[in-house]
Amino acid sequence: MGFSHHDDGSIKWVTVGTRCVACGILGVPAEWKIDYEPSDHLYGQV
Repeated sequence: MGFSHHDDGSIKWVTVGTRCVACGILGVPAEWKIDYEPSDHLYGQV
């Protein structure tokens, strides 16, 4: 799980990343653009 931030520190994107245990390939099966504030509560949802 990763967060991308605006310059003011608010959350811009939430990204779920995965890695295949067999071959090591990375993937991003889900992303969400966050277009509301405040968004700090999202850290507690992880």
